[in-house]
Amino acid sequence: MGPFGPLIVAVDLPFPIVDPKLQKAYGAAYQRLDPGEKIFCTTEDPKKELFPLRAVLVNTLTEPHVDSNDWIGGWAWISPFGVFSGGDICLPQLGVRVPLPPGGIAGLRGRELIHFAGKWSGSRYFKEPIRRCSEAGYLGRLSE
Repeated sequence: MGPFGPLIVAVDLPFPIVDPKLQKAYGAAYQRLDPGEKIFCTTEDPKKELFPLRAVLVNTLTEPHVDSNDWIGGWAWISPFGVFSGGDICLPQLGVRVPLPPGGIAGLRGRELIHFAGKWSGSRYFKEPIRRCSEAGYLGRLSE
């Protein structure tokens, strides 16, 4: 299953409740990717895989941004790990800071919502499964 497996399994718990239609679309799009490409699966059953890309950010301070290449209306799922304090998820459009402790999971519409991690102290890294609309020409249009 690999180191990302538990995160993918954990994301799969709220995803079908929060947005079952989009979760099914992610799975269908994943199954349509070129079968000749070697894609690292993090789930035990490749038919249940949703995310062909993953990012690990180690002690990275991000500027306020949107995930401009992500699926239109899609979800960015993030989970911080390490020994740190602070580092809230900041959503300036909404005027909120959301605490996200080590091992927590947050889902947000990363393409539509400006976000960044607030300052923290200690050692921190993020695991982030990614669904980008650039994976195939039609992906960004499926959720419109």
